[in-house]
Amino acid sequence: MSDFLADAVRQCLLAAIRAVNPRELTANALRGWNAGFAPQSVEMIAVGKAAVGMAQGASDALGEALRGGVVIAPDAPADVPASMPRDVIAFAGGHPMPNDEGVRGAQAAVRLLRELGPESRALVLISGGASALMTLPVDHVALDDIVATSRALMAAGADIRELNCVRKHLDQLKGGLMARISAGAAIRVLVLSDVIGDPLDVIGSGPLVPDSTTYADAIAVLRHRHVWDALPPSVSAHLLAGARGEQPETPKTGDPCFANIEIEIIGNNALAVQGAAAEARRRGFEVEVVAAPVDGEAREAGAAFAR
Repeated sequence: MSDFLADAVRQCLLAAIRAVNPRELTANALRGWNAGFAPQSVEMIAVGKAAVGMAQGASDALGEALRGGVVIAPDAPADVPASMPRDVIAFAGGHPMPNDEGVRGAQAAVRLLRELGPESRALVLISGGASALMTLPVDHVALDDIVATSRALMAAGADIRELNCVRKHLDQLKGGLMARISAGAAIRVLVLSDVIGDPLDVIGSGPLVPDSTTYADAIAVLRHRHVWDALPPSVSAHLLAGARGEQPETPKTGDPCFANIEIEIIGNNALAVQGAAAEARRRGFEVEVVAAPVDGEAREAGAAFAR
């Protein structure tokens, strides 16, 4: 590749990254939202690979209205950046496999939601990787069993929808259950999507939206991927109990726990593509944007793009 083309490719990639800058997108989405808010009246939960940048953007936009909160990210700093309030606590969660620190972060998020006052507002910021990073296993299922199940599904080729369908039925926050914990508090949710088609119930395993899947669906995924017989006994026992109605299902559309939740996707793959395309056109290239989603195994997707 010539130096000219190599530089053009590099600059198009950088343009795509700039188009989905988490700090800027979050700050822009929140400008003016805090008009009339009392000082220190907003609590924040930021989870995902872009959690730190999104939390910084929230602090940029909300200023004194932001009191504190919880940040769970794979690269969570030991010290909270100076651009965020001192009451923000950061946790270094695990990705792609959850870890104990992510569990502690999830527990802190639960405490924050349960302590919200009647005048308080919560801001939840979700980005790619949130499903693994914020994990709170159901009772009687150990974190190691969640990890073993996730590893088995990934090794068997499960896609993100299948993986998160199972995760939602082994967790206390996923699949809309975080909304149930919040007990009707006013929550604004901003999402950076890393899933094709931007399905809100799949991104981060949909902690604050209705869940369209069931225990029976989770069992079907595990059987379809031929990992059911190798599951830890605690996992299969919990899922079977749920399918029999002995465990409560995840909340569905129409559940009152979602009444005060406002959710918005502020960035996604399409936005990054637009940034790269604009830079390529600026450099004089003829640009064709592949509008149809391309998913599947990476080598096969690469061959499709080349054709």
